Amino acid sequence: MKNFMRSLRAALRQRGSILVLTAFALPVALAGIGLSVDAGNVYMHKSRLQNAADAAAIGGAYSGMNWKTGAFDETAAGTAAEGYLAEDNGCDLTLQKHQLFYSANKSTKYYAVRADEDVPTMFMKYFGYTNVSISAKSIAKLHAEEGTHWFNDLFIFKDKLTNVNSIDSPDNFTLTDKIRTTFDGRIRYLNKNVEIQHSTQTNKLDVFFTRTAQNSKLSVDDCKAKTGASYDENGQDTTQGGGWWSKEQYDGTYDINAYWNDHISGMISGLTSTTEQNPKETAWNTSDILYYDLNKANNNINLAIEHDLPGDATKPAYLIIKAGTTTGLSVINIDVKADTTRPLIICLDPSDVDKGSQVHMNLNGHTFSGIVYAPTMSDEGVLINANEGTFNGSLVARTLNLQGGRGHYVYAGIHEGGGTAGSGSASLTDDTSDIPGYDSF
Repeated sequence: MKNFMRSLRAALRQRGSILVLTAFALPVALAGIGLSVDAGNVYMHKSRLQNAADAAAIGGAYSGMNWKTGAFDETAAGTAAEGYLAEDNGCDLTLQKHQLFYSANKSTKYYAVRADEDVPTMFMKYFGYTNVSISAKSIAKLHAEEGTHWFNDLFIFKDKLTNVNSIDSPDNFTLTDKIRTTFDGRIRYLNKNVEIQHSTQTNKLDVFFTRTAQNSKLSVDDCKAKTGASYDENGQDTTQGGGWWSKEQYDGTYDINAYWNDHISGMISGLTSTTEQNPKETAWNTSDILYYDLNKANNNINLAIEHDLPGDATKPAYLIIKAGTTTGLSVINIDVKADTTRPLIICLDPSDVDKGSQVHMNLNGHTFSGIVYAPTMSDEGVLINANEGTFNGSLVARTLNLQGGRGHYVYAGIHEGGGTAGSGSASLTDDTSDIPGYDSF
């Protein structure tokens, strides 16, 4: 009996100890369970946030990229990215930041987003942790699957435009069928203090007439009373030929040097300069690029185009002039003696500031397809003698001088890289080793 009572008292003492231990262990166990539940919830939200960031990167890339011009609108991209994040109504997602990145050699664009979310806790809030902040980032690579072009304007000029803009009987705007020079495309200037001479024949003319106006055979006054032309962001005529005239437009944000810095300078890296002063159009039989370094060849360049340029007509040929160091260097003379269909892109280095280099082009009644890019040349800058000819493409210069009386200037998006511009794709990428700045994004 004594042994039984002794065993009973020992058992009761052990039971009391277990109750005490249980009392201490239960909150710890509950905290562990709560931590596991909250951790699982955070993990689920993290996965959803990453998926949303991926969608925002792809969607933003598509919305921001103008596949025809190669330009990227970060504002439009950010708006689209926020829209993709907002679609996940089960989460309170925030676009913390977004940015356009370039590869180290500037040849490839990437669009990156970083998204944040505050995940509310269920159990840990009792321990003072009401939410957990998480973030995710994603980056999309932009692929230009077909050709792109950089310019979506007929003329882009910085300081001055001088223009004959021929009109028969310029002293009487009421006479019919007097419009002789036409402009079909947007005209932009980049300096508020720009000098524009719409017509050297009369200071009363302040517009640029289109082919629609000329073909109507109406008077200048009647055409001015009609609807003006308008152009979308890709330079396309939104009036579908219904615009009769256009006015120049100011743009204070356009970087006139970007084409050379981001595109052309990389093309000539490693190329050997030619010293031939009088090249032939057949020079493009062997290469798409004819490159002159004026530090090595201090000559005027005279190109007579007597036949269409040889080679792939869907890809442009290039005449690239790198700046020299001597003042008063050169004139690039282009004498067009035949209609051309393969585009020729003539580029002058923007660092050739005030050194006298100029482009003189005589159309001689022919049609020329291409781009003249001379962003910093002063004085006459780019001089076009139309002489009943047609210029199809874009003129980009500090100064434009349009002479030769009657002529036609028509915007054409010159595609680079082959194919038809206007499309491309974007894909997520894990390889960010060649994207400067992304690691700290």
